[in-house]
Amino acid sequence: MARRKTTSLAALVDGTPNTLMVVEVANSGIHWMEPRDLHVVQMPLAVNPPRGQGISSAHPHVALAVYADGHTYPLDDKTPPESIHALLSVAGGETIGDY
Repeated sequence: MARRKTTSLAALVDGTPNTLMVVEVANSGIHWMEPRDLHVVQMPLAVNPPRGQGISSAHPHVALAVYADGHTYPLDDKTPPESIHALLSVAGGETIGDY
């Protein structure tokens, strides 16, 4: 069994308001209460991508996200890939920009 690595809130150098913790994933077959990690390196950096699993929702044009500080915010399908990458990073120091 693979060992899982945990991350503390103190390790979120990019800041808790700038780090995604939970996102919607539509049609995954996973119960909504089951914790499951996304394969961030393999997934498309898009909201509701036409192929592959990633951040997606049954809602048109948006998917809901919960940030490490507890606030929720809808990500729309026009969110730039660079912003999604920055939001998924815990200590990258990237500029998130407007989304």
